Amino acid sequence: MTYYLFIFRSLTQAQRAAGVLGRGGVPASVIRVPGSPGEGCAFAVKARTRHPERALEALRREGLRPVRVENINGGVPGP
Repeated sequence: MTYYLFIFRSLTQAQRAAGVLGRGGVPASVIRVPGSPGEGCAFAVKARTRHPERALEALRREGLRPVRVENINGGVPGP
């Protein structure tokens, strides 16, 4: 299964995004990730899905816009 990280600037946005994805049947959890230099930390939603475009559309419908999306094959350590 392929995992994706939907990266947000705030914990609140990441928590909302995890809720949106969870209600849509996509297993998701919030993790902390290092931000770009000078930006501090960021938060990501780690989601297991075969259709990231559908997940991204669901987030956008709720007004949630990730800073970026990364494909993580095989998953990453985390909760």
